[in-house]
Amino acid sequence: MLRTLAEKAGGALALLTVVGAAQPGLAITAGQTDDFEDGTTQGWGPDFAFSIVNAPDEGPAGAGDDALLLASTGVARQGSRSIAINTDQWAGDWTAAGVTAIEFDARNANDFEVVLWLGIAGPGMAGSAGTGDTYVSLGSATIGPNSAWDRYRIDATVADFETATNHSFGTLADALAGVTQFRIFHNVNDRNDPFVPNNFVGDVVDADIYLDNITAVPEPALLTLLPAVALLRRRRARSDR
Repeated sequence: MLRTLAEKAGGALALLTVVGAAQPGLAITAGQTDDFEDGTTQGWGPDFAFSIVNAPDEGPAGAGDDALLLASTGVARQGSRSIAINTDQWAGDWTAAGVTAIEFDARNANDFEVVLWLGIAGPGMAGSAGTGDTYVSLGSATIGPNSAWDRYRIDATVADFETATNHSFGTLADALAGVTQFRIFHNVNDRNDPFVPNNFVGDVVDADIYLDNITAVPEPALLTLLPAVALLRRRRARSDR
């Protein structure tokens, strides 16, 4: 039976109360955004070979707006792939948080098209070459060569992922309830081509891709109640002084 909007809103408010009590950085929260304005990568990596860096003044707003740069080398070693991984503030229970999609700003600084996908690993975690408890989004964001900044959205519910090529155990429902790793990566392979299936690790490519304002989009009932989170956190901060 479909719940009424009031019932959804009531449940959402209860959820937001729990979310408001969560400690920052320990679990995903609906509406959270990584904007990189603190001059860091905000937990996104890997940082080997300087492949993931904060890019000052490169954001959509220009001067004073920082972004995240994925600078892959295309050489078969560390830093060869355009991939950004987060195991901190993007880990946790996406289902309970009410996350339905991921939105982000992106700019392609290359002479070729890039295609960005989402990947998650569940409680079983991810192993080498995308083995383990791994899943890849059904949707993707195609960005043309030498593009200007634009906003993209990829849906992220249980209906919007499939097991990764080298997935070896675990279920998607359990993974979304216990995400241990979130990644955004480039892969031009067509998932419908059995010879080059989409996978969890992406393509080896020499590329520069910029990301900014990565946002966990909540379900509509939660969206209207997000101001309550800010209020709860302010009250909690005052009471903890």
